[in-house]
Amino acid sequence: MIQHNNKLDNSSGQVVFTCPAVSILRELQKEIAELKRLTTAPTSSTPDDVLDNAELMTKYKISRTTAADWRNNGLQHYRVRGKLIHKRSDIEAFLQKYKHRAF
Repeated sequence: MIQHNNKLDNSSGQVVFTCPAVSILRELQKEIAELKRLTTAPTSSTPDDVLDNAELMTKYKISRTTAADWRNNGLQHYRVRGKLIHKRSDIEAFLQKYKHRAF
């Protein structure tokens, strides 16, 4: 039988559960939160450094056809787990190469 030693926390007015199962669940919640933070935190190849095809189209306000044309005309791309990925530096280099000067 699980022993319950519930106490009233004077600072918040809430009941504090101190049974072992509750403390284990709280530790698991902390671990899950930390794992979520780590899996979404930027790394050396952060999502900020790469764009998938949908992000490319949104950021540069281009259609799917234009994105395909860019790739056919030399925009470097990679396929990772079935997704088209573009390095931001490759996009910038491509745009500089094909940039037209204003009249």
